[in-house]
Amino acid sequence: MRRKRLTVILLLFMLALPAWSHEKKVIWTRLAEAAQLALDGASDSAMVIAERTLPMAAAQDEKLAEILLLEIIGTSQREQGDDPKALNTYRQSEKLISQLSHDDYETIRNSSHLINLYTNLAELCNDLKKKEEACRYARKAAQEADKNTDKVLRGIAFPQIGGILLECGHLDEAEHWLRLGYQEALRADLPGNALVAASHMMIVEDQTRHPNPKQNNWKAKADLLLPKVSSDYPLSIYYTAVSHISLQAGELTAVHEAQEKALQLEGIKKQITPEKTKEFLKQVEEEQAEAYTRHHQQRIKIITGILIGLLMVFACYILWQQRRRKKAQEKADQQMEEQFIEGLETERSRMARELHDGVSNQLLAIEMKLASDGLTEQTRQMLTESRERIRQVSHELMPPEFQHNSIDEVLNHYICSIDGAQGCEMTYQSQPEEASWDDIPPSTAFEVYRIVQEAIGNALKHSEATLIAVGMKREGNHVTLTVADNGKGSQGGTASGIGSRTLQQRTKVIHGTLNTQFTHFGTVLQLSFPLV
Repeated sequence: MRRKRLTVILLLFMLALPAWSHEKKVIWTRLAEAAQLALDGASDSAMVIAERTLPMAAAQDEKLAEILLLEIIGTSQREQGDDPKALNTYRQSEKLISQLSHDDYETIRNSSHLINLYTNLAELCNDLKKKEEACRYARKAAQEADKNTDKVLRGIAFPQIGGILLECGHLDEAEHWLRLGYQEALRADLPGNALVAASHMMIVEDQTRHPNPKQNNWKAKADLLLPKVSSDYPLSIYYTAVSHISLQAGELTAVHEAQEKALQLEGIKKQITPEKTKEFLKQVEEEQAEAYTRHHQQRIKIITGILIGLLMVFACYILWQQRRRKKAQEKADQQMEEQFIEGLETERSRMARELHDGVSNQLLAIEMKLASDGLTEQTRQMLTESRERIRQVSHELMPPEFQHNSIDEVLNHYICSIDGAQGCEMTYQSQPEEASWDDIPPSTAFEVYRIVQEAIGNALKHSEATLIAVGMKREGNHVTLTVADNGKGSQGGTASGIGSRTLQQRTKVIHGTLNTQFTHFGTVLQLSFPLV
């Protein structure tokens, strides 16, 4: 049972592989190390690592890791013969399972972990003479196994569960699960497990129907299975059951022979007298559950293969989800970029219409006027209007201040010109004082200028700010711009809408990064970009 449980633990660790923080990686790496040590038989070392890792898992709220670490600790405690501590450890594991998320709970359940846990609890309670609790956990294990459609798992679990219920004196329940276990074991080609179920049924039949061993139908079924079984454990269960029904019939010679064969299979070399028969039977019954899966490693490999297959499917699903989210994000970014470009094209079209419909037509009228009347006052007025409209269009394309001033000077002039708007005090400062800003390309400077305008406009319109501070700092070929206000911001939310998308697109044009933080004290927008 222990090796099966530890194999399941290691597989569950593999199922938890999606990306973690550094602390979680350490937890799961140590968990894998402890599980492997336990599988290799180094239970003491495994328990040391598990006990050291358990507080880390609890601090990170990794309940799945806590459950698996407790399983390793409980297994090691059973190896050391400390059943009371092991029982308490398994109960802690059971309590944590009830706190799992739906997905983690289904992972535990689908890996047959619940069946193993409840069976182990039933075994421990039975060993510690807690019969009522042993029955309760055995019934839980039976319910979980009954929901599982894997005939191999059912053929392994039901004979063991029925044996525990039999030891607790619940013959009817034991008979139900033993019959089912016998059938499932035969379907799964598990003659050893079928022999265990038939051997337990020999005792059930002896106590309920046929006290004579020669009339025991289940003994006949078990005898047919004997040639197919070579593992010691199922044979020891068989000979123990034979000694039990022979004892009830008073056939002491048969009792002695069966006991001796059972003891030889378990490696015990001593003579059993009739006076020691009952003590021996009691000892064998107490050790049945613990030794149950000792010789079933080949069958466990089948379950392991199935679980690894499920793991691969799960991993493929995770990768598919990640790619799907990445494609969705790329599509969203592409749409934003297309909208930005569409906006630029719309603005260019407007400018073209302005030049064609307004300035061009007016110049044509001036030309015709000059041809007919010569230069008159009206013609001069028309020329002045045309010049002014051309100047307005050119200013919209690129503010004239960028032709003769650096971005530092433009921002300083802009902040000073709007200081006091809507009762808001505004300040600007650039660092270091001796920095040169003339080498920033006009196209980059223009995008920075528009970002500042948008940020200040948002603060004035939406945050009710009374103080706005703009700062620009240069470090080599890297510039950081900060716009901070003391307004109410978005109450901890995130900026959205056309303005936000425009800011992001302008940032992308200059190959920069833009971060916005909303606090109870205001909003801080930080733009970082390289000089290329």
